[in-house]
Amino acid sequence: MAKTAELDKDLVDGLKAAKSKRAYFALVLKGSNDGALILSKTKVTPADITEAKKKSGGSAVLKGFCQYEDGKYIFETAKEAPATAAQAVKLIVKRDAGMAVHAEFRVSTDPELLADEGPSTATSSQADQSKLDGAAIKAALAGPNKARVQALYVAVNGQIKNKDFAAAAKTLDVLEPLVKQGTPTTTSPHNEADVIKRLNAMSAEIKAALAGPNKARVQALFAGVSAHINDKDFVQAGKALDELQSLLSQKGTSSTGPAAGSKLSLVALAKSRFAWRGERTNAVAEIGRLEAALRDRFKGVESQKTALSAALGRLDKLIATFGPRLDVGLDDVLNGDEAARPALIKQARALMDGFQKTIDDDPIMVELDGNEVLPDMSVTEPLRRVLGSISAALGSIPA
Repeated sequence: MAKTAELDKDLVDGLKAAKSKRAYFALVLKGSNDGALILSKTKVTPADITEAKKKSGGSAVLKGFCQYEDGKYIFETAKEAPATAAQAVKLIVKRDAGMAVHAEFRVSTDPELLADEGPSTATSSQADQSKLDGAAIKAALAGPNKARVQALYVAVNGQIKNKDFAAAAKTLDVLEPLVKQGTPTTTSPHNEADVIKRLNAMSAEIKAALAGPNKARVQALFAGVSAHINDKDFVQAGKALDELQSLLSQKGTSSTGPAAGSKLSLVALAKSRFAWRGERTNAVAEIGRLEAALRDRFKGVESQKTALSAALGRLDKLIATFGPRLDVGLDDVLNGDEAARPALIKQARALMDGFQKTIDDDPIMVELDGNEVLPDMSVTEPLRRVLGSISAALGSIPA
């Protein structure tokens, strides 16, 4: 154990803060298990990294986000971290902060991290928007590029099964143009003007459906369409609209699953799964921040003691709601074989509908965003948007 006087106070404080709110990090590596770690509420500056290099003697640098999840510090980077990075963090934190921690590194598709890595990473990540369209693959396998398409398709499925999504995205960059050569032109309009025109034309039906038995499903699909439009991804927005339109045509009937027609996109699902984990973790951290603010505001106010205790208890229950169940369900879909996937998609959708119900109906959730205690709080809408993206990525359950 290092002496108290020798501890890096900034690192100690950063590790504590990261337990409740996502932080930025920079890891300077010297060899395989030495270096320096910086955690900050704001992006780590080049000057701080240069200083850490001088002090540690390291040269390689990893940057990204750090958050606390299930007893571990999760370090998210835009590219694959060295296999020794987690052990290096453990040793550095033990030496410099006097703390024993568990660390895990994961590849993230967060646009901010991708932009920091430069054009090449950001460009290859655009393949995450591609869809593994079974009909298109089948058509390409009957064409002149059959052998190449087959090899790439096998490779990308293996990479997705191994959760190597960065490699899968790069393989899809190669596969996509080959598949498009044999893909028939779609009859569904997927440009900006047509998508917005279709959405506006459906507004009355959407409003009516939001008062019916398919409320949660319609709301999730509508949020997905909106998210795709905001991302300028009008192809995915058009396909989500196809599914929404099909659901709206089921006049008043209940729906236990998605409408037929759209297809599962494993890569888009992987991206949405990362986004869900981030928003779920943020929701837990933000609710924790609200608890702290309430305690601070009503500290010593005896007349509010009982009401405060009840409110904190309800917030604790809400935090418990946001466990990793949906993460596990989505991983099952990503890693399952073709025969098992329909059942796994149904299970994932059931979990998703449960979260959607909480977001829509829980009296605390509906008041979280922009509440009077923390006006800057934003939890409900980000969760709603990412659930919409997950819904679009899951597609329909094959007949």
